[in-house]
Amino acid sequence: ATSGKKPKSLILCGFGSNVSGRLVVTGADEPVYAHAGADVTLSCSVGTHVSVTELQVTWIKTDGDILVLLYADGEIRPVIEDKNYAGRAEFFAAEISKGDFSMRLREFRTEDEGEFMCEVHTDADSASTTARIVALVGSEKTANGS
Repeated sequence: ATSGKKPKSLILCGFGSNVSGRLVVTGADEPVYAHAGADVTLSCSVGTHVSVTELQVTWIKTDGDILVLLYADGEIRPVIEDKNYAGRAEFFAAEISKGDFSMRLREFRTEDEGEFMCEVHTDADSASTTARIVALVGSEKTANGS
């Protein structure tokens, strides 16, 4: 009998994924391309034996080491460190129980371009994945036509 999981669903040495111990964090292999004003989703999924209530998950903009989102002690915590992301960055709350800590960034701005890191910590372990947003310049019609 098979486990029902595809072997390629675990990214062991792929783009920006780190694996240590039994805590596995995966993200997207490719950068996300976005026009200004669009909503962007950055992937971060946790495969672990630990309950999500025991996880601490942070999304950090690596350029400037800015805390964007925080999940700790079983709940989404408000982040007041950087007003630029207040009200624009959010977890998909209904998906957290499934280990999905992907981030939605509303109304993408060109200054959002760059690398973001999803870091996951337990009492005994930590792992992370990175995601990159690349700004598209020009009309959306041109980009959609290619």
